[in-house]
Amino acid sequence: MWKIIVLVILIGFGAIVLMSYFLANQQLGGSLVLSQEDFSQLESMMSGEESNETKSREFIDSFGKLEIEYSSDWKEIKDENGFKGAIPEKVVEEYELEILLLAGKLKKESFSQLMVSRGKFEGKSLEETIEIMKEINGAEGWATEIINPEFEGNEVFFEAVYRKENFHDLHSKEKIIMLDEEGLTYFAAFLVNDSDWESFKEEASNTIYSVQHIK
Repeated sequence: MWKIIVLVILIGFGAIVLMSYFLANQQLGGSLVLSQEDFSQLESMMSGEESNETKSREFIDSFGKLEIEYSSDWKEIKDENGFKGAIPEKVVEEYELEILLLAGKLKKESFSQLMVSRGKFEGKSLEETIEIMKEINGAEGWATEIINPEFEGNEVFFEAVYRKENFHDLHSKEKIIMLDEEGLTYFAAFLVNDSDWESFKEEASNTIYSVQHIK
């Protein structure tokens, strides 16, 4: 049975959860401390067969302002205490950033992550918010490459590649929505190993393009 290390670290405001894969000892590291129940869910995903489910489910945030549709074979991680530990305290205080949805999925022995978060970036544009994300990532040693950004009013879609020495490159599809003058901002990201991108990119696009502001 193949084994995997999942390194889970929040590195920026694009709702990025990092994953690093190795075919060695199975353990959990990083700044996100999950409960035993949630870790068992991850273990079950990693060691079991991928699901054939094709049904979809919907997530609506607690403010009733954002919805996202994704396939029902994702396994949600719901450890709120672990979420709090994942976000640096300085970031929480400055931007009121919080994780709303974190889920993982195994597909052909490749692990992907889906994440939705919310924060406040008063006085910042979308372009400035992306630069803030890149600066935070850089402070953690991650170089961020933004690919084909599509700006549409108060929203932006883009792909991103994250690189760090001695880590696997990561590839994501993301969306940022800035809702009001107070800077209420939502982030959604679908993240996988860059080497696995081809097998996930269609689902990544469909999932992230389903993210909508509820008016």
